[in-house]
Amino acid sequence: MTHLKKILALAVMAVLAASPAFAQSAEDLAKAAAERWKSILNLSDEQTAKFQDVSLDTQKRLAEAKTAAAGDKEKFAESAKSIWKDHDAQLEKFLTPDQMKTYREKTAEMKKAREKAKAESGQ
Repeated sequence: MTHLKKILALAVMAVLAASPAFAQSAEDLAKAAAERWKSILNLSDEQTAKFQDVSLDTQKRLAEAKTAAAGDKEKFAESAKSIWKDHDAQLEKFLTPDQMKTYREKTAEMKKAREKAKAESGQ
């Protein structure tokens, strides 16, 4: 699978995981994220466990923020931005500089793919 196809596949998985029809627990989402990033970043077992812990905390905080926002998309977006910033700061504590660079590059690529898909679907 080409590099771009892998990124698009990850973006599609992220969109599907976020949709209500594919609702998953915070634990399932965190485990899936850790496994997905393990291969992309060549994480050690210890790093994978830490990544899963950080992801679980992030998923729980996002769920709380969504509830607190009560349908206010702007309020949720503001909270989510802060939560993801903290998520990245936690990752910086145990990822190598090269892994962090790759993580940032891949997340930027996935964000562009999501935005493109959203624009093409007219949402």
